[in-house]
Amino acid sequence: MTRSEFRYGAFQRIISLPARVKNDQVKAEYKDGILHLHLPKAEAEKNKVVKVNIG
Repeated sequence: MTRSEFRYGAFQRIISLPARVKNDQVKAEYKDGILHLHLPKAEAEKNKVVKVNIG
């Protein structure tokens, strides 16, 4: 995704992501006025199977 914005001074942006990310592997770099974010996708959670014994 590419987004272009120009502002001066402090600002904050909140963006909803369409998928879960690996929070411990997020990287950001600000260079020449451009913020680059690396947000690796987390693997989809697998369904758990629970065996229930009756009686």
